[in-house]
Amino acid sequence: MEYVEGRTLGEWLDAEGRLPEQRALEIARDIAQGLAYAHERGIVHRDVKPDNVLLGADGSVKLTDF
Repeated sequence: MEYVEGRTLGEWLDAEGRLPEQRALEIARDIAQGLAYAHERGIVHRDVKPDNVLLGADGSVKLTDF
């Protein structure tokens, strides 16, 4: 996996509190798309939590710890 400049969703929530509604929806959509991609390939992620979601400084969302 490439290096992601940014922090985890868990770190962001601890530091900033609630996400703006639109950003929360964008992150949820990206997580769902990542999970769908994995499921299509027979991979099940058994530990989806904020600390396993990376938020890139460029706005990207990466699901980790498969």
